[in-house]
Amino acid sequence: CEQESSQKQIISLDVGGLWRRKEEEEEEVHGHTPGLDLTFEYHQNALAFDVDIGQPPSLTSAEAIVEEALCTAVVVADVAAAHESGEPSGGSQATPSDTGSQGRLPRRAQQSLFGSEMMVRESTYPELVTFQGCEDLLRGSPLTTVFRRQGVIFRTSVGSASTYALSAKVVRIDAFISHNWSVGRYLKFLSLADHFSFDIAASCTLVFMAFGGLVSTTGALPYITDLSWTYRVGFTCRVLCIPFFFALLFFARELQGLLGSPGPTVFLDKTCIHQEDQVVQRQGIEKLSAFLSNSERMVTLYTDIYLLKLWTVYEVASFLALRPIRRMKVIPVYQLCAYYNGLLVAYFAQMSTIVLRSYTTFAWHELILWNGVFGLVVMVSCRRWAREKASIQTRLANFSVHNCICACESDRPLVCRNIAVLMRAAGAAPDDASDETALEHFNQLVRHELPSAFTTCMGRISLSYKQVVVFCVLWQGTTFLDVDLTSLALGRPLNEVLLSGVGWCFWTTVCLPLAFVGMEYLAASFLRWTGFPELVWLTCSFVVFVSLPCFVVNKFIWVTSENAGTSNLALVVFLLSFGIGGAGVCWAFSGRCSLTCACRRSRGPPSIGEGSSDHSL
Repeated sequence: CEQESSQKQIISLDVGGLWRRKEEEEEEVHGHTPGLDLTFEYHQNALAFDVDIGQPPSLTSAEAIVEEALCTAVVVADVAAAHESGEPSGGSQATPSDTGSQGRLPRRAQQSLFGSEMMVRESTYPELVTFQGCEDLLRGSPLTTVFRRQGVIFRTSVGSASTYALSAKVVRIDAFISHNWSVGRYLKFLSLADHFSFDIAASCTLVFMAFGGLVSTTGALPYITDLSWTYRVGFTCRVLCIPFFFALLFFARELQGLLGSPGPTVFLDKTCIHQEDQVVQRQGIEKLSAFLSNSERMVTLYTDIYLLKLWTVYEVASFLALRPIRRMKVIPVYQLCAYYNGLLVAYFAQMSTIVLRSYTTFAWHELILWNGVFGLVVMVSCRRWAREKASIQTRLANFSVHNCICACESDRPLVCRNIAVLMRAAGAAPDDASDETALEHFNQLVRHELPSAFTTCMGRISLSYKQVVVFCVLWQGTTFLDVDLTSLALGRPLNEVLLSGVGWCFWTTVCLPLAFVGMEYLAASFLRWTGFPELVWLTCSFVVFVSLPCFVVNKFIWVTSENAGTSNLALVVFLLSFGIGGAGVCWAFSGRCSLTCACRRSRGPPSIGEGSSDHSL
């Protein structure tokens, strides 16, 4: 535990009352830390403790309290080890403050999804997960540097001293970027922009839309004639909002860099590992697990070849052995590409609607485009993603380190040696196991446990709720701003506009997201069907289970919202429908059921204490 005086290693740390008491021969050592209610139990070189911290004011304070408890646990373990062996312990003189930064143990207390309590023992294998003696190798690049000129750094894998100079010595890395160089530059940039800039772009766009809506109520924006509406309507928000969103998505981080803020620190192999100095390069490659250990989270750019590459499989397995699964974010590259292509299609459909509705009251192209072509494109995209998730198990069923693709074959021996050391350090292979034996243990872990862990990170739904809502608001919500709020300036009653706004809110935040979830589930059904039967299933299921219900619900929303101002029954029915729909959205996008099932599949039988009600920590 990074204390020179301690000869014993903590094999297991179990937090939150998940320790099952052994038989009468178990020895108990009780300790207490001011401000905490701690109970330590020591048995056969294993330590467990319960922590009662009441209601901490924040998660940060809770983590600080737990770290203090863990430092105290180091001292108690040393005392217990000395008591068991009958020898005096120098560690008993230590205090929690003596452990220093190297004595912080939360990462070692994490339970991996590999089916056993795997922890990398830093004191036994410091060369694997620490930069002890070579702190200069721990480097990171500012996110604004990686995003410069739309990710020009991803254009080629060839690096130089100048690219290495784009990184600097750091203490901690915010995000470890795991990717394949065979994926195109713009796909990587789009995926990373979605992960790091989506919230900024969405928030600023919503503020921009709100400002546009306020201006629309004054009548200051230009009008056009729309034969489908009684009042003249605006068009400014529909024309500007989606381009404004894309501009922020692609350039917000560059603007941040120009303002002097570097943004989060990320690890990118091209900039953080020297590509010319062979000695420094080898040292950096050997410290890959240490980079992962010092990263707060891992951002994985997933494509169909990701789990076929030796480096990326090693990175994922190492991270899951070192960090909890919630710290890994899997970004489906091609699914995001389809998402933003769909947003562009929505924009051009809006533009054609503005033009065509100036000449006709019913735009047939809307019915054909949205209910036909666009819906089927979404179904096909969801089906492709469902096939990809289903193929992970098959792809890794016969996994072997020796059969993985490695762009540079000279790296294979080094990676294999690191994997063998990792397996021994994590306890997945005996300490005296040969490299080949340890590699076979790694093969078994990847075959049986990595698919479940990886699909858990992917989630049940390919897109998050906020992504779906932003899409729907940019697609449909801008119509409310241009039509209903503009009509308020032309004399339309305020109560009608407010009820219409509630109806638009229900449609964009509840109905359309539920329709997307339905398409995901339908697309994931009958994956064995291909060719004509598959096309028939996608078409019929979309028309019967998505398009027609959406049409009925749309009419229901506008009828009830129009009558809610004059009929209490209509108001009650509308609010009840809103509540039921909101509950359905919470269930559909929570992913709790799939996450629980995947974790249980990966761990096998329920572990000690599973099902306990004490999960507050």
